[in-house]
Amino acid sequence: MEKKPKVRELVAELVPERFGVSLHFNRFGIERLDVATAVHFGLFNVDDELLATYSCVLFNEYLDRCKKEWLDYLGKTGTPKTVLETSWRPSASRISKIEPVTAWFLARNGDEAEIVAGRAETPEKVRAYPTALLKSSLETQKLLIVGLFGG
Repeated sequence: MEKKPKVRELVAELVPERFGVSLHFNRFGIERLDVATAVHFGLFNVDDELLATYSCVLFNEYLDRCKKEWLDYLGKTGTPKTVLETSWRPSASRISKIEPVTAWFLARNGDEAEIVAGRAETPEKVRAYPTALLKSSLETQKLLIVGLFGG
C-alpha cells in the first residue's frame, strides 16, 4: 500500500522591511552549480552597456518545490514569444556577492513583472524577509521561468 505524503498548508507573510536591492533588469543568466543555481540579473542600456547587476543563488531543492507553481503561472501568462540565451553573467569584478535566497514571489501587472527575493524562516508559517525587488517586462520574466525549468 502506497503511503500518502503528509501535506501541511503554510501561510506566507512578507515581513515589512526595506529591500536591500531594487533593480529593473532586461537581461539575466542562469548558472547551474552542484546543489544550487545562480541567477544573475543585469540592466543594459541601448548601447549594450551594463549599468547594474544583482546575483543570487537558489537551492535546487527549492526550485524543485516551486516548479509546478511557477510553470502553472507561466501557463496563465502564456509562453514567451522569443528565445533568449541564458549563459550571460557579469564579469567577476562586477559581482560583489551572490546572495542565498530561499523565497521568490512572482507577480505581474499588465506587461510589467516583479520578483520579490528573500530569505524565509519556516516555523508554523513562512516569514519572508525581502532582500531584492527585481522588475522586468512580463516577457523577460517568462523567459526566466523557461530558462529555469524549460517550458
